[in-house]
Amino acid sequence: MPYQRDLPGRKKVREFHLNVLKRWDRPAEELLRSGRRGTPPLLPLTRAGYVAS
Repeated sequence: MPYQRDLPGRKKVREFHLNVLKRWDRPAEELLRSGRRGTPPLLPLTRAGYVAS
C-alpha cells in the first residue's frame, strides 16, 4: 500500500512506494556484502548485531 500525501481541496501531491526490509531477520554479513554506502549504521539492527573485530 503506498503512502500518499494530499493537500486539502487538491489532488495527490506525493506518493511513495516503500518496501520493509526486516534487517533483524538477516545476517550482518549480507549487509556488508551489499557494498552500499550508508549501511554501516544499520548493522546493529541485524540478526546477531555486529561487533567490529
